[in-house]
Formats: sequence, C-alpha cells, structure tokens
Amino acid sequence: MNILARISKKIKQSAIFIAIAIVICNISPVAVAINKPLTIAIIVPVEIPAMQQIVQGLKQSLRNKYKNNIKILVKNAQGDINLERSIIQQLKNTQVDIVAPIGTNATELSISLIKNKNIIGIAVDKELLKQAKYKGFNVTGVSDEIIPKKQIIFIKQILPNWRKLSLIYSTESHVYHDQMIFNQEAKRNKFKIQNLMIRRLSDIYTIKNNIDTNSDAILILKDAMIVSAMPSLVQIANKNKLPIMASDDGSVAKGASFALGVREYDIGKYAANLIIKIITNHKQAKQIPIKIMTDYKLFVNKKLQDSNKILWKKLQSATKKLNYKIIYI
Repeated sequence: MNILARISKKIKQSAIFIAIAIVICNISPVAVAINKPLTIAIIVPVEIPAMQQIVQGLKQSLRNKYKNNIKILVKNAQGDINLERSIIQQLKNTQVDIVAPIGTNATELSISLIKNKNIIGIAVDKELLKQAKYKGFNVTGVSDEIIPKKQIIFIKQILPNWRKLSLIYSTESHVYHDQMIFNQEAKRNKFKIQNLMIRRLSDIYTIKNNIDTNSDAILILKDAMIVSAMPSLVQIANKNKLPIMASDDGSVAKGASFALGVREYDIGKYAANLIIKIITNHKQAKQIPIKIMTDYKLFVNKKLQDSNKILWKKLQSATKKLNYKIIYI
C-alpha cells in the first residue's frame, strides 16, 4: 500500500470514529457549537463612574438572563484614543462573539474597523446607529441622549429668571453636535449660553478664570472627558458659587449638584437585552431594533440640601410638575 492510500484509510477511520462517538454521546456538532462559551468584549474609553455603572448593569443582566457559559472581557482604553484603536483592531482577529463599545466615538471606530462580528453600541448617538444600520453595517445599540428641549423646559422651571448658563464641553464630535442643538434651543427660548470648549483635560484649569460673572450655573452634557474632570469642576463651581447641572447620575456621584438623565446602570441593562435577543433569536445585530431611552430621572446631590436650600426646594417642585422621579445620591 502506498503512502497516499495509507493516509486516505486513516482519514476514513477517524471520520467513522468521530461519527460513532457523536451517536454514543447523543450530541451533535451543531449542539457543541451552540454550547460553546459566549464571549463579549466591552470597550471602555475612560474609567469614570458612569462607565463602571454601565458595565455593571450589562454584566449583572446578562448573568441573570443568560444561563449558559459566558465570558465577559472589559477593555479599558484609559482615555487614550490610540490605545482604543489598538484594542479594537486586536478584537477584530480574536474569538469574540460580540463587541460592545461604550460611547459614540468608540462605536464609530468599531464599525469602521470590524466587519466580521456583531457590534452593540452602548450610550451612542442614535443618528450614528441609524445611518450605520441603513448602510448595512452589522450594528445596533442603545441611545441615551437627553433631548435638549426637555432639558431647557426643566431648567426654566428651576431658574425662571436666569440670565446665562456656562456650557463646558469637549471636542468630541457628538458632544459638539449636542452643544449646537442646545444653543439653538437656548436662542429659541431667548436666553444666553456661554460656550467654553475644552480641547484637553489640562484646559480645565484655565476655565475658572473665564466663566462669566453673570452666569447662573455650569452645564455639562453627556461628555466623558468633562465628566472625568468633575472634581476640578466642583472646585471651580464652588469658587464661583455656581451649581453644576449635569446629564448623568455618575456626574452627581462625583460632585455635580444635579442631573436630568437616565440611569447609567439601566443603559447596561438595555444593552444586555439586545445581546440576549441576538443570541436567543439567532439573529445579527443589524436585525435588532435600536433602543432609544426616554425614561428620564432627576439625580440630586444630597449635599445640596445644606449648601443651597432654595435650589433644593425648586428641584423638588419642578420634578412634581414635570412628573420626573427624583433620586438622591
């Protein structure tokens, strides 16, 4: 018997042995594939309380609702866009089933670099998700945007005679877009906005000398860079005797006076629900509808009761009128 004939015989024997083993064990190759550990990679652009809450909500919900073996990887980019890009490129070639980037920029980068995996964008601009799905990219996600019009209606309830708000924001594309919309709404409602743009974290320290003396409050949007500098902003706000109005509960936990927004933990829960739909329905991400969050709540810093009793009472009154649930942090 020649060498080729021997190899052919061994291959046939191996195939027969595998087939017998499958029958004996009452399993199938398909079942083995289905029961393999599910691997999800969460991309965290920067380590701030809001991001931690999102990750916690996603992890807990998945473990409560998905009983099979699951592996969750958390990749922290530490505020470094180059590291973030490197992480995404590495995930492209690894055995990861679902990539879950947090934030609009991380999601946009993931869409551009990863074509062979399901992508769940978390806390993302809904327009980016809609455009990506329209173009056929394998993505869906959770949008947690706060509608500027609703923010302004709420602010007018607590500061009916305001003169000006100092809006501090970064150069991130989605934040710049939100800032423009907020300014348009402000103009429509006939009040002024002082726009203070931060290009890098170190610029925060120059802000304290640039806030207008006739400003009524400091306003922060859903902006990871600015939120990461919250302790410094609190010092600036205290020096200028101004409250800080934020857009997420994590900012309040770090010292902001109050925030109208959604629970960061709930963002993670909704993201987990999308992942479970992909798994249980055997669908691709692009086949799952986007989740747009609208269940706003008012998060209030408990310290405000002692430091600004007037504002504290106005917040309580405004939440009753507008039917928002108030959560003290």
